[in-house]
Amino acid sequence: NVDFGVTIGATVGTPSSSYGAAAAQPGQWNLVNPLAPPLQLVGLSGEPTGISVLGGFSAVAQVPTTAIPPGDDAALMNDLNPTNFQAGNVTTWSFEGLRPARYAVYTYALDFDPVMPPSEVSVPGSSDGTQVIGGDWPGFHLLGETFALHQIDLFGGPLQVTSESTSGFLTRAVINGIQIVEMGPAMIGTGYCATAPNSTGAPAELSALGDPIASANDLTLLGENLPALTFGFFLTSPDQLFESNPGGSAGNLCVGPSIGRYVGPGQIQSSGVSGTIALTLDLTQHPTPGGFVTVQAGQTWNFQAWYRDAAAGSGVSNFTNGFEITFG
Repeated sequence: NVDFGVTIGATVGTPSSSYGAAAAQPGQWNLVNPLAPPLQLVGLSGEPTGISVLGGFSAVAQVPTTAIPPGDDAALMNDLNPTNFQAGNVTTWSFEGLRPARYAVYTYALDFDPVMPPSEVSVPGSSDGTQVIGGDWPGFHLLGETFALHQIDLFGGPLQVTSESTSGFLTRAVINGIQIVEMGPAMIGTGYCATAPNSTGAPAELSALGDPIASANDLTLLGENLPALTFGFFLTSPDQLFESNPGGSAGNLCVGPSIGRYVGPGQIQSSGVSGTIALTLDLTQHPTPGGFVTVQAGQTWNFQAWYRDAAAGSGVSNFTNGFEITFG
């Protein structure tokens, strides 16, 4: 939790640790002085994190105002003495040291000065795109008015947040504060080779979560939209192919011709009532027809799930799409 502001002049302090703001994430707030970065951040319970923040000298906090009653909302949104702010049409803040994961980024960027234009907030690498933030304080946090929300899969690089003035004449890019929420493992890899619908009426889908760095040994395969209470397992190959209806299957085989099979103890799984199978891989025990190998940096491996499916009363099988991962 980061509150941009200064400790000199007219300030209204930092939110209390019970304040979760729009992210519903209570915990200790870091006060970051935009005139004196960088800063090592603490976590929600006040513990050192090894995460640092570094940014520019644009207007990254807001002139104190009576628009928000005293309290935590005002402490987050109103911070900067009007004699101390630095004018500029863009400000970018970088967070270094975040571990690979999927994150939700809440960026507060409301300018209370009615003559100032809204701000355009972006998080490079997020598919959520640029979001325009501005307007009057509505009495509570509101997406698109007081804050922007971006999701991003981060793999070891810095997380950047940019706010830019929407006017070239009136220039004051604003960021009042930022909350970064870890959502879980990052989605990695690329799908390819669509396959046929199964008895649910939809095709099963394969995805992967974790870290694309081979030495991290952190990879989970996830097969979804399988029929309920069926069995399946995962295939892998360094190569891709396309073979329709192999062995009477209703789907397409997308890996091979050299195929490794995850069929060891506990690796053949039931989809349960949710129609999902998942397997956390040991990349030091990667199956091939010639035995187990260790996945190395620079290698590309392809994956697919093969599962039983009953179509029109006949016991047949089907496949998910193929999925390609290049390891670093």
